[in-house]
Amino acid sequence: MSMQVKSIILYNYAGDKRQLNFKLGGVNIITGRSRTGKSAIIDILDYCMGRSTFKVFEGVNRGTVAWYAVVLQCNDTQILLAKPTPEGMRERQSEVYYEVGDNIEPPALEKLVPNTNDDAVIELLTNQLRFSSNLNVPKEGQTRLPLEATIKHSKFFVFQEQGDVASRKTLFHRQPEDFMPQTIKDTLPYLLGASQENRIQLVHDLREAKRDFVRLSRKLNESELIVSDKVGRAKNLLLEAAQVGLVDGVPEEIDIKEAFAALNRILDWSPEHVASIEDDVLWGMQDEINEYRTELRASADKLSQAKYFLREANGYDGEVKQQLMRLESIGVVDVKEFDTNTCPLCEGNLKNEIPTVDKMGESLRKLSSTLSNVENERPRLNEHIEKLTEELNGIRKKIRNKESEIESFLEEQKSADKLKDINSRIARVVGRVSLYLESVEDTDESSGLKQKYNIAKGKMEDLEKQLESDDIEDNVNSILSLIGTNMTDYAERLNLEFSGNPYRLDLNKLTVIADTVDRPIVMERQGSGENWLGCHLISHLALHKHFSKKNRPVPNFLVLDQPSQVYFPSNIAYKSLEGVKGEMEKVDADIESVQRMFDLLFDVCEELNPNFQIIVMEHANLDNERYQDALVEEPWTGGRALIPAEWLKG
Repeated sequence: MSMQVKSIILYNYAGDKRQLNFKLGGVNIITGRSRTGKSAIIDILDYCMGRSTFKVFEGVNRGTVAWYAVVLQCNDTQILLAKPTPEGMRERQSEVYYEVGDNIEPPALEKLVPNTNDDAVIELLTNQLRFSSNLNVPKEGQTRLPLEATIKHSKFFVFQEQGDVASRKTLFHRQPEDFMPQTIKDTLPYLLGASQENRIQLVHDLREAKRDFVRLSRKLNESELIVSDKVGRAKNLLLEAAQVGLVDGVPEEIDIKEAFAALNRILDWSPEHVASIEDDVLWGMQDEINEYRTELRASADKLSQAKYFLREANGYDGEVKQQLMRLESIGVVDVKEFDTNTCPLCEGNLKNEIPTVDKMGESLRKLSSTLSNVENERPRLNEHIEKLTEELNGIRKKIRNKESEIESFLEEQKSADKLKDINSRIARVVGRVSLYLESVEDTDESSGLKQKYNIAKGKMEDLEKQLESDDIEDNVNSILSLIGTNMTDYAERLNLEFSGNPYRLDLNKLTVIADTVDRPIVMERQGSGENWLGCHLISHLALHKHFSKKNRPVPNFLVLDQPSQVYFPSNIAYKSLEGVKGEMEKVDADIESVQRMFDLLFDVCEELNPNFQIIVMEHANLDNERYQDALVEEPWTGGRALIPAEWLKG
């Protein structure tokens, strides 16, 4: 999978676009005077490709550019990634607008509405480069966390900023930052292809196999411990069985075969059936008693009221009878013949009816009638009381019967609980016997547990051998040796000070070493910016040749910021150039060395074409055909720059 830079696009706040297009599979050169925005190219690419930190130079960039965008060419697919300038003085911004297509036309400013974020961009580009599952697991005893390589880590090998390209101490992009050296060391083996593509799966399978092996080993050890004294353990189990009535007795000396036979017979035991006694039955009977008692209270109240009424009636009846008998005995009152117009004392006629006499007569008649009613109702009242008494006695009998049922139920429950306890004791003994006999079987060589244990052990050992055969360190050293061959060749072409000696990349120290006859010489001790630049160029070109040939998941481009500066007598002389042809002769530059450097860049690109692209930002301008054909635009001078001059006027 190839990934190269198709174009960089800038948007100002008015919606105007500035598009910088690059050639694929070749060298692209941007040259011109200082302070025209060339060094911002790397930061723009890094920012749009998933880095949230905004590193583009302050000033006109933040104040003029509203959005930055990059179009990446991934084989036949294009990916546009656009990010706005952080608001205010913020240094981070993670919102992204992205678009995928065959031939993308840069959208208008108003169409740039964020639809994803940097994390998703990292995942998108990682998948686009076809990273396989990978995980660097630190060796035992090391405290850093496992790390999986993504597009973020491959960017260490595609950018060489102005401060990096000729550094004597650091070789890779962002190497001076905290924790980055170790990150580079952890991810480069995968990027080189030194580890198996399925290593992550092998590590996972080994972890699972070890877990199974430990579990089965523990179970087998437990079984072996249980049967460590077969005879003694079997006898103890038979003695326990005798205590609960499972066997009649245990002889002092036992034969192990007979003991096993007896123990196996014990396994045939089944618990005596225990009647199921449900608690809700007891509660139901208790509810019935409560209902009977409620009926009993109601009947008792009725009976009490009836008896009270009878007592009151008897008392009233006696009193009335006594008064009537007194009046009738002296002939004062004849209730039946009482006349309200005759004086009840002298029997004389009365002219006017006396109210009191009239009322007396009426009262006497009512009294006589009531007395007659009481006499008539007395038998019925007695009969009602007898029925209430019978009903009350019946309810009392029901209560006694139900209480008797509850007592029987509780007695049955006690018996059942006792039987359950006996069954439980026996069941515990049978369980220990079963565990013992299973353990004896498990420790047998032909047992299922033993076979599972042996299978798990063999699987674990096989996976360990596969991972041992994947000796990453040896593979890395082998690959770096081949890369060193190309580095040595490139060093001779650049005519470096120690050319003729083998050059190699030291992954532990993240530097370049020239192995001379006397001693190895590390990059920072080789002296002169030309040698330091040479070490950077030969190592990165050799790495990209390997990445390209082996189709490794690293973007297929290398961006170099002002590499030729080391060939000028001073930094002032270099920065005074404006990218115009013929200037180099005036400042006494080492034009021959500059030419050798660019020839090497052109030759490597042509060798790897169409799968490698180089972008160079320069002040120099060589007057030869290949160099001129590689210019992206006319030199940035006379008002030409990354940000158009007209944007700055508004």
